[in-house]
Amino acid sequence: MKKMLRRSAGKRAGFTLIEIMAVVLIIGLLIAAVGGPIGRALFKGTETRVKADIRTIDQAVSFYKNELRKYPDSWSDLTDAEPEPFLKVIPLDPWGNEYFYEPPQSGSDYVIGTYGADGSPGGEGEDADITNQTIEQRN
Repeated sequence: MKKMLRRSAGKRAGFTLIEIMAVVLIIGLLIAAVGGPIGRALFKGTETRVKADIRTIDQAVSFYKNELRKYPDSWSDLTDAEPEPFLKVIPLDPWGNEYFYEPPQSGSDYVIGTYGADGSPGGEGEDADITNQTIEQRN
């Protein structure tokens, strides 16, 4: 009886290196197969939020213009208006950056937008600028 206990105690339970490598390979393949569509879906949700934020800010600018007969010069004109602000706060974009506002100049229209994930003008994909003037083109 003692001999049998020694033999079973001598065997190790666990996984071989090849089994572990196979599991890691399978997980990697699954992530690669699913990662693309998930990434695109996450960006689509981010883009939808940006569009909603810009439309909300755009409405506040329109209300300001209709009530005071001029465009705001800066965000503070919208948030500090008396007796009641047109917007309580200007939200941050989904990447944590401030939206920008360019008042109209010499016949041009005003611009509200974000510089995208990289926070710099220009770019493509998630780094692309999104403005009130380009929203309709992106649909």
